[in-house]
Formats: sequence, C-alpha cells, structure tokens
Amino acid sequence: MLRLIVVDISAESRSKLVEQITLFQQLEAQSTSLLPKISVKPLSLEELKFHATPDACLLGPQLIAEDISTVAKIRKLLPDTPILTFLNESQEDLVLIEDLARLGADDTISNTITSLDFFKKIILHCRKSRKTSKGELVLVDSAKGGLGVTSLASAIAEELVRDDKKVALIDFDFETQDLSRFLQAKPFINENLQLLLDGSRPITEEFVEQCLVQVWDEEDLYCMPPCGETEDLYDYHAGYARILISILEVLDEIYDAVVIDVGCARGSILKTLYRVADKVAFVINNDPAALYASISKAGQIKSLMAPNARLVFVENMPAKEGLPTAVLKNELGFALKDENLNWYPLQIPNCNAGHRWPGSGDTLFSRGSKELQRSITGLIGFLGIRDEAEALRAAEAKSFVRNFAKKFVKADRAITGPDQAIKLGDNKKEKTRLLPFAKEKSRVDLEHEAKSTQALFDKLVSESANSTESLEEPETETQVDAEELFQKANVS
Repeated sequence: MLRLIVVDISAESRSKLVEQITLFQQLEAQSTSLLPKISVKPLSLEELKFHATPDACLLGPQLIAEDISTVAKIRKLLPDTPILTFLNESQEDLVLIEDLARLGADDTISNTITSLDFFKKIILHCRKSRKTSKGELVLVDSAKGGLGVTSLASAIAEELVRDDKKVALIDFDFETQDLSRFLQAKPFINENLQLLLDGSRPITEEFVEQCLVQVWDEEDLYCMPPCGETEDLYDYHAGYARILISILEVLDEIYDAVVIDVGCARGSILKTLYRVADKVAFVINNDPAALYASISKAGQIKSLMAPNARLVFVENMPAKEGLPTAVLKNELGFALKDENLNWYPLQIPNCNAGHRWPGSGDTLFSRGSKELQRSITGLIGFLGIRDEAEALRAAEAKSFVRNFAKKFVKADRAITGPDQAIKLGDNKKEKTRLLPFAKEKSRVDLEHEAKSTQALFDKLVSESANSTESLEEPETETQVDAEELFQKANVS
C-alpha cells in the first residue's frame, strides 16, 4: 500500500483534494487494479510531525499561497519523501515553480491534470531510488574581499588531504585567479573549462578531469583554475549555470570533497553554487564597516540554500579595535531573525607566518601556527565533514609521519620549469618557513665571519710579538727572506 498524505491550511481545502484523488481512483479502477492501493489521509501542518513517514506528500494551493517557505520546513521533517505541490491556474508561474524546487518540492500538479498523469507522477516518485552523493561540496564565501576566503579555502583543502581524502579546489575568481596563482596551479586561465561551458565538449569524467591540475606531487589535492571572465558568464540565458551543475555532479562522484573559493562569482553562477552546496563557511571579521555587507550577504545565502545544507559563520583574524564577538553575533542573529546561528566558537587567529603562504607552494594551514592549525581542524569538524574530536586527534597523529613523507614543495614553474622542485632547508622537514630560514642562515654567516676576523687578528698580534725586527738596524727584504728560510730548515 502506498500512503499519500494531503497537507493544507484549511480542512475544506484538504477535503477537496482527497475527493479529487478518490475520483481519480474510481476513473482508473481497471488500470490500477494490479497496482498497490493508495491510502489518502488529510493532515494539518501541526499534525504532520506526529505521524509516520508517508510514501508521498501532496501540498495544497492555500499553503503555497500563504507561506511558500513552509515547503522547506516540511522537507526537513520528510527528508526522503517525495513532495508534490498542487497549484491553481494563477499559481502556474515558472518563477514560483523554481522557488518550490529550491525549497525542496519534487514536482507540481495542476488542477487540469488527468487521472492517468496523476498516477504516473505518484508511482514514479514513490518508486524511484534517491541517489546519494559521494563527497561534500563546501563553499567558502564572504560579504566583501580581503576577509581571507582564499586562504581559508586552501587551508580546509590541505587539512582534508592530510586526512587521506581526495580533494578538488575550485577557483571562481575569474578576475585575478588568486587561488590558482598562489598555489602555482597553471595554466591560470582554464581553456578546457571554457570548452565545457561553451558546449564544445560533452560533460564526461575524462573531460572534467582535464580541467584540474595536481597541486603537489603524490598528494590528492587538485585545483581547477577559472576560465576567462566574459559577460555571457553571468547571463541567465547563456545556460552556463546548468552546465556548471553537471560539472559539479561529476566532481562529486570523483572526489571525497569539493572546496570552492567563490571569489567574484555572481549572477546565475553564484545562485547555482548556493543551491547545490552541502556546507557554506561564511567568513566575517569584527570590522564595523563590514557588518552591513555581511548581514545582507548572509540573508541572501540563507534564502538560496537547500533545507538540509549547513551555513557556518567563521570569524577570521579579528582586530583588537573591532567589535566584540558577542556583539557581532547578536547583531547578525537579530538581523537574520535567527537566534541559533551556527557560529564556530573558535576564531581563526592572526598569524604573521601564515600571511606569507601565497606563492610559497604551501597553504595557510602548513604555514600557520599550531593554534591556527587547530582552529582549521576544528572548523572541519564543526562543518560536519567529520567528527571534530576525531579530526583533532588525526591531525596530531599524522603530522609527524607526513613531515617525513613530504620533502619537497613545488617551485615557481616560471623559474625552474614544470618538472623541477626546490628543496628548502632540512630534507626531514615537510616545509621550511622561508623568512626564519634566511634569518638563521644570515646569523650563522655573520658569526662565522666574526670568528674568522678574530682569528686573523690574534695571528697578527702573535707574529708581531715574536718578531725580531729592530728599529735601529732595519733588515732588508732579502735578509728577512734568508732568515725565514734558515728557520724553516732548522725546524725540518
């Protein structure tokens, strides 16, 4: 038996829908005789949570007209149940249908539908098997530039690689390609990706993998540089957003995690990313000038995200003169009308060594301090990608082994060539911080030079004390040479 529930605001509206479904069953009695019987039960929104999970849920037109956001709430209660919405003629608008799909509805039913088409929809939705994704799609974004989105995205990706995961880093900074340039993932302009977006190549696993560059040898970290920026890239009618979804679905099957640096993405591309994201790390800081922009952007993200997606607020490198964390959290919660914000309790600390990661072959994670690394590791657990306590234990256990396994970092290929690598400091260390290494080398050189100068001075003083020169009878150069030869002969 297939259990179908009908949910609407008024009992009268629910009764009308039940009567129409009963009429459909009578009209198709012969065709449905070999099919499972359909049990129809009307419920109010308050009664829904006290009943068992049905095989399908039909939402009435009154509920859609009064509060469309209720669809998202029902989706949270019934995460695996097909949700169909019954629409009147005045509600059959493509914008409304798109909003319903974003909030979690699976299909729509018009009031002119035939009985045969109605049962086709019910059977197909009840019997289809939902595909489970392999990886996690993590978005890193902020309200304005300069808040550390690129640094945080690279750090999250490296920490996931340290946990033996295969990770793809996607750079959507079409203007400056910062992430690709900082990691030296060439070519910085991705022509292969442009061919996919233009429809010149089919969306297959082979062609999608050609768009990625391996960042480090023998490590499962790959970077997808962006394509060149064009006006058509953000055009709703160009179809790029639809192709992007297909590319992300392929990446989701290949990689354990896909981390996206949103960069300067906007328009249909940005909305598509929000809709398909599993996790969103929203980077903020305590600068009062960035507060309004953060509130506006966070509200936009919440309206576009899927009901089961997770939005996490991350405070990155707060300034001493900025707003206190409690004030910042209260202001955001009040403006977004959400008292239970997913606020990451640890701040990403300011780290001078971490600021030097761009172009070094490293990321913020490996360049940063221990405190910064623990914050990144905890953030991955807080996002729900893995258990937070397990993440911290894994980071401490694997760091020593990995330091011996990884001896090289990629050099700037423009200087050393694509197949060469530079060695920094002691081979037993994973990565040597360049500035401290240079300072230590300069200190050793100065000490050596000082010791050499002192030794030379002592030698001159000793020779002067043992000299037999006389002021009254100055020796000629020939006499001095003869006496030196005579002394050497006696010693021998």
